[in-house]
Amino acid sequence: MRNLLGKPILTYDSLSRYCTHGFSPCTSDVNFYTSRQGIYGLHLWDALAIQRRFLTALGFDQEKEWLTLGCVGGTDILRLTNENKMNYVGYGADLHTHADGFDGVYTQVRGIPLCVGFADCPQILVAGNDLVGIIHAGRVNMDKSIINKFLSEVSKVTDPRGLVFGMSPHVRGRNYLHMVVFHLRRYKEWMETGVITPHGKDYAVDLTKAIMDDFDRNGIRRDRVFDSGLDTFVEGCSAAKMGNMWINSKRAHEALMHKHKGIKRGSCFCAVML
Repeated sequence: MRNLLGKPILTYDSLSRYCTHGFSPCTSDVNFYTSRQGIYGLHLWDALAIQRRFLTALGFDQEKEWLTLGCVGGTDILRLTNENKMNYVGYGADLHTHADGFDGVYTQVRGIPLCVGFADCPQILVAGNDLVGIIHAGRVNMDKSIINKFLSEVSKVTDPRGLVFGMSPHVRGRNYLHMVVFHLRRYKEWMETGVITPHGKDYAVDLTKAIMDDFDRNGIRRDRVFDSGLDTFVEGCSAAKMGNMWINSKRAHEALMHKHKGIKRGSCFCAVML
């Protein structure tokens, strides 16, 4: 079993049949600093060190081409091909986001690792006989039905019902609280299905249920979707934890995940390669 920072890298046997993949361990063993403005952040060098050690542990050659997903809160999906890869891939182990405008990516090109840094949002690794991909399934993306969009795009090259899906650790249930949810596009639907539930004066958003419900609607059997059950809030590496449970606050979000001059910082990483 591969390890990082003294903890096992999370993998799923059903995905390992098709690809090399992994989720870095949830860890709070990072150094934080406070800027003059009072905004907390993960020190760039800590993030670089974690990412490089993670990719090395997976056996990826960090000096070859690879792609980092941008994650911008949308539903645009990138199909990475041999013809367009030079527009998106980077070289060497860095935190620059190569596919800035996309929240999902899939490819049938072998030998190119797809990677994303994250804090609390669910990441879904996708694998099949001739395809791998990543879906950034955060609350904003799920509210815009990103799973529906991703499966629709993938169906152009393969039957998505033959793929397998592995979820990252992510913030769960009542640990993901919002003071206001009425603005969400899927508010009524999610209230009726139990994705959103009252929690005192606030509302808990169950992204795990939202993801599974969307897979159900698209004909993806539940035995093809794998989830470790790990909660980033409980594990102590969560932006929600640092923000005193208010995951939707700007200060909390910037604690473990933000961009600065094209740099993506996160407490966790995941990667997949065909």
